Amino acid sequence: MDLRETLPLAIRHPWETVRFEFFFETLVARDVLARATVLDVGAGDAWFSGQLVTRAPEVQVTCWDTEYGPEQLRSAAPPGLQLTIARPDAAYDVVLLLDVLEHIEDDLGFLTATVETNLARGGHALVSVPAWPMLFSAHDEMLHHVRRYRPSEGRALLERAGLTVLRSGGLFHSLAPLRGLQIIRDRIAGSRARPPTGAQWHRGRALTSLLDALTLDTTTSRYLAALGVELPGLTWWALCRR
Repeated sequence: MDLRETLPLAIRHPWETVRFEFFFETLVARDVLARATVLDVGAGDAWFSGQLVTRAPEVQVTCWDTEYGPEQLRSAAPPGLQLTIARPDAAYDVVLLLDVLEHIEDDLGFLTATVETNLARGGHALVSVPAWPMLFSAHDEMLHHVRRYRPSEGRALLERAGLTVLRSGGLFHSLAPLRGLQIIRDRIAGSRARPPTGAQWHRGRALTSLLDALTLDTTTSRYLAALGVELPGLTWWALCRR
């Protein structure tokens, strides 16, 4: 989760928990986690990586985020996980860039430097970005997003940075039309109200469980990606190799 959204809440947003399961299973399916070193770029509150080392204890994860402050850097990290504010010099077996590139003006320059400096040859990169420029909304502005990506733009960016896309697809298909309707409603009403953040999940546990039905979206994405079919979604993702 982006550090701008971090609040001390016991229940994580269903979007976040479903997202973790999808990407974890994507990595496991390619057998890239066995005793792997992992760099989580723009790791935010490190919840994703914390879950990763819990589920795959043999993995060593470095969380790199330029917005870490002294409090985060001093906090006790679980075994197998460390935090840093500076770009590491090491090359890793796996690099995670999950909802990161949309924050960066020179996304190609940053991605190329990350691949050349931090991804071992033959290593894997898992990338996700918000999809479809037409869905750019107040929520994107709040999170300081520079852009959203068409799938073709995302693929071209990865290839120009020296990556080969092995598998890709849309994610959270059911949320894309809902976001579109929200944008239309706000434009008609002239509303630019601050949307709730991912951390501000105050719904009841029953509704949280109901929204876990988003796993149907992830199952659909995984199945279609295996067939080489990309169904549009709120997110576009790709598993790549250097």
